[in-house]
Amino acid sequence: MKGRSVAADFHWKDVEFEWNRHNLAKLEQEGLYRRPGRRPVYREEAEELFFNPNLIEGPKRVNHEERYYIWGSTDSGRLLFEVFVIKKSRTQGVPVIRIFSARDMDQDEANEYYDAMEAEDDKEDEASGGL
Repeated sequence: MKGRSVAADFHWKDVEFEWNRHNLAKLEQEGLYRRPGRRPVYREEAEELFFNPNLIEGPKRVNHEERYYIWGSTDSGRLLFEVFVIKKSRTQGVPVIRIFSARDMDQDEANEYYDAMEAEDDKEDEASGGL
């Protein structure tokens, strides 16, 4: 995340998630993109990142899509990294998120995440007069 343009503590209150057949089949088998020696990431965990403090980077154009990257924490405190796209809802007008991959953060990413969250907290403290 160093040197990258990220939005800290970015999340939505109203969002939909879209899961394609490939990702759902993978989830049913073993979780989303399991890495050797690590436990799988499940759908509910992957979605939790969008409602908890997180860092978002993007968009970056990949194969005619604008992809985003998110680093964040699940409700249980598990630190994850995910790749996703944002689509417009056809019916409800809220963002639709399609997650392509999810994995545990590595140690460097986790350290950078904690540093960025701490820096964001410091900014909020300064803005509120240190209260």
